[in-house]
Amino acid sequence: TALARNQTAIQLHLGREQTTRFDAKPDAFLLPINPMDSGEGTWRLGFVPASGGIGPFLIAAADQTDSPNLMAMGGNPAGSNAGGALLFDLKNLMVTGAAGDKPTQLGRSDAFAQLFGDQANIQAARSFAVGDLDGDSKPELILGAPYATATAMVNGMMVSTPNAGRLLVYPLGALSRGAQLNKTVMVRNGSF
Repeated sequence: TALARNQTAIQLHLGREQTTRFDAKPDAFLLPINPMDSGEGTWRLGFVPASGGIGPFLIAAADQTDSPNLMAMGGNPAGSNAGGALLFDLKNLMVTGAAGDKPTQLGRSDAFAQLFGDQANIQAARSFAVGDLDGDSKPELILGAPYATATAMVNGMMVSTPNAGRLLVYPLGALSRGAQLNKTVMVRNGSF
């Protein structure tokens, strides 16, 4: 049965040294969507340069993608509109000559790693950044989750503030091919 739906496709044009810097034909198509998700929000692209034995990675991030149930792997339950990022390993896509007539197609299942928000409806990956937050010379991916609820102990009472936001930190140096995570190693809640 064919699915009648629009498909998000991202054309990748990779740089070259020997020929025309960027070929008019794409080197690859990235097809990141989950066909079972009715709407994944806005897609944003980013890049992690090779550093400390990690990368290079292309980041495809969507703020309303659904997180799978990863409880059996030590993660969190499923969450709709949790948001997340797919990391695609670019080492195998390095090009030298002209682009071919049949560009490589990379789907969601070809992602090196899939990183998701830790709760439903927080829209992680609305923003993202890459940096070395812990000083180990390996980058971390930081996903901004603007609709996360912050909780804190205030005067002996647990207080929750909706939509305070949260930064979710994922260490890229600890990832292995095929990783799926919706539990972070570091969280920074928004202020009250």
